[in-house]
Amino acid sequence: MSDCVSREFMYKLGARCIAVRNENGELVALTSIESLPSVESERPKWIPVNEHLPEKGGRYLTYIINPIDSRLQYMMICDYFILKNSHSWCPDDETASNHVVAWMPLPEPYKEGV
Repeated sequence: MSDCVSREFMYKLGARCIAVRNENGELVALTSIESLPSVESERPKWIPVNEHLPEKGGRYLTYIINPIDSRLQYMMICDYFILKNSHSWCPDDETASNHVVAWMPLPEPYKEGV
């Protein structure tokens, strides 16, 4: 079993390092919090379409902002097609296709017992 605690939480507690113990509970090292892998880096990030587009066609989670009323924002799974001289999002939904502002890969499918 493993637990994740954010660096921010540890800093609020005043901690700057953690004790590393072996399976017998004996102290084997002190490690700075900064040197530990970040949980945040594992989390997928939105990729703005004006910075980068997918390198291959497929299904992606997209973020769409309505150009007439920017308060209307939603997420939608869209197919992305790379055409000979262009690309296309959600060709079956023209409104969404023209207003995708960001995208990210879909997570791995659910697997029972994993």
